Amino acid sequence: MTNPIELTASSLIHSLRFEHLPDHDRDKLTLRDGAYFSWDADQGDATLRVRPKLGSLFRLDAEIARKPRWLNFNLSLGPGHVPAGSALGLVFEIEGCEGESLPVFIRALKGGELA
Repeated sequence: MTNPIELTASSLIHSLRFEHLPDHDRDKLTLRDGAYFSWDADQGDATLRVRPKLGSLFRLDAEIARKPRWLNFNLSLGPGHVPAGSALGLVFEIEGCEGESLPVFIRALKGGELA
Protein backbone atom coordinates (compact mmCIF):
# COMPACT_ATOMS: atom_id res chain seq x y z
CA MET A 1 0.00 0.00 0.00
CA THR A 2 1.28 3.47 -0.89
CA ASN A 3 2.06 5.71 2.08
CA PRO A 4 0.64 9.27 2.04
CA ILE A 5 4.20 10.58 2.60
CA GLU A 6 5.25 8.95 -0.68
CA LEU A 7 2.38 10.59 -2.58
CA THR A 8 3.05 14.04 -1.08
CA ALA A 9 6.80 13.88 -1.73
CA SER A 10 6.33 12.51 -5.24
CA SER A 11 3.91 15.29 -6.14
CA LEU A 12 6.18 18.00 -4.73
CA ILE A 13 9.30 16.65 -6.44
CA HIS A 14 7.43 16.31 -9.74
CA SER A 15 6.28 19.92 -9.53
CA LEU A 16 9.82 21.11 -8.71
CA ARG A 17 11.22 19.25 -11.69
CA PHE A 18 9.02 21.15 -14.11
CA GLU A 19 8.18 24.47 -12.49
CA HIS A 20 9.39 26.62 -9.67
CA LEU A 21 8.95 30.35 -9.18
CA PRO A 22 11.56 31.33 -6.59
CA ASP A 23 10.57 33.97 -4.04
CA HIS A 24 13.72 35.36 -2.36
CA ASP A 25 13.53 36.91 1.10
CA ARG A 26 16.16 38.01 3.64
CA ASP A 27 16.57 34.51 5.08
CA LYS A 28 14.54 32.26 2.80
CA LEU A 29 14.19 31.23 -0.85
CA THR A 30 10.83 29.55 -1.43
CA LEU A 31 10.50 27.39 -4.54
CA ARG A 32 7.00 26.04 -3.83
CA ASP A 33 4.93 25.40 -0.73
CA GLY A 34 6.90 22.75 1.14
CA ALA A 35 10.21 23.29 -0.71
CA TYR A 36 12.51 26.09 0.36
CA PHE A 37 16.01 27.11 1.38
CA SER A 38 16.58 28.94 4.66
CA TRP A 39 19.70 30.30 6.33
CA ASP A 40 20.99 32.22 9.32
CA ALA A 41 20.58 35.81 8.09
CA ASP A 42 21.70 37.24 11.45
CA GLN A 43 25.22 35.87 10.94
CA GLY A 44 25.34 35.60 7.15
CA ASP A 45 24.32 37.19 3.89
CA ALA A 46 23.37 34.85 1.04
CA THR A 47 21.82 35.39 -2.37
CA LEU A 48 20.56 32.19 -3.98
CA ARG A 49 19.51 31.69 -7.59
CA VAL A 50 17.73 28.57 -8.78
CA ARG A 51 17.39 27.57 -12.41
CA PRO A 52 16.41 24.44 -14.31
CA LYS A 53 19.03 21.75 -14.97
CA LEU A 54 18.43 18.79 -17.26
CA GLY A 55 18.33 15.53 -15.29
CA SER A 56 18.08 17.31 -11.93
CA LEU A 57 15.47 19.11 -9.89
CA PHE A 58 17.34 22.40 -10.29
CA ARG A 59 20.71 24.11 -10.22
CA LEU A 60 21.47 26.36 -7.26
CA ASP A 61 23.99 29.19 -7.55
CA ALA A 62 24.84 30.85 -4.25
CA GLU A 63 26.65 34.10 -3.59
CA ILE A 64 27.78 34.29 0.02
CA ALA A 65 28.79 37.78 1.19
CA ARG A 66 29.01 36.71 4.85
CA LYS A 67 29.06 33.00 5.72
CA PRO A 68 25.89 31.98 7.61
CA ARG A 69 26.22 29.45 10.44
CA TRP A 70 23.79 27.20 8.55
CA LEU A 71 21.99 26.96 5.23
CA ASN A 72 19.21 24.36 4.78
CA PHE A 73 17.14 22.92 1.97
CA ASN A 74 13.75 22.01 3.40
CA LEU A 75 11.45 19.50 1.74
CA SER A 76 8.16 18.76 3.44
CA LEU A 77 6.98 15.17 3.20
CA GLY A 78 3.68 16.11 4.81
CA PRO A 79 1.93 14.38 7.68
CA GLY A 80 1.94 10.63 7.73
CA HIS A 81 2.73 7.52 9.67
CA VAL A 82 5.68 5.25 9.00
CA PRO A 83 5.07 1.92 10.74
CA ALA A 84 7.86 0.41 12.85
CA GLY A 85 10.20 -1.65 10.71
CA SER A 86 9.53 0.41 7.58
CA ALA A 87 12.32 2.05 5.64
CA LEU A 88 12.17 5.60 4.34
CA GLY A 89 14.76 6.29 1.67
CA LEU A 90 15.96 9.62 0.34
CA VAL A 91 18.43 9.77 -2.52
CA PHE A 92 20.16 12.97 -3.55
CA GLU A 93 23.36 14.17 -5.16
CA ILE A 94 25.17 17.37 -4.26
CA GLU A 95 28.04 18.98 -6.14
CA GLY A 96 30.07 21.90 -4.86
CA CYS A 97 33.17 23.85 -5.68
CA GLU A 98 36.48 22.02 -5.75
CA GLY A 99 38.24 22.17 -2.39
CA GLU A 100 35.07 23.01 -0.47
CA SER A 101 33.33 20.64 1.91
CA LEU A 102 29.54 20.45 2.09
CA PRO A 103 28.50 18.59 5.24
CA VAL A 104 25.04 17.09 4.80
CA PHE A 105 22.61 16.33 7.60
CA ILE A 106 19.10 14.91 7.40
CA ARG A 107 16.78 16.02 10.17
CA ALA A 108 13.15 15.23 10.79
CA LEU A 109 10.37 16.76 12.82
CA LYS A 110 8.37 14.23 14.81
CA GLY A 111 5.52 15.41 16.97
CA GLY A 112 6.86 18.97 16.77
CA GLU A 113 10.34 17.97 17.98
CA LEU A 114 13.50 17.93 15.89
CA ALA A 115 15.08 14.50 15.53
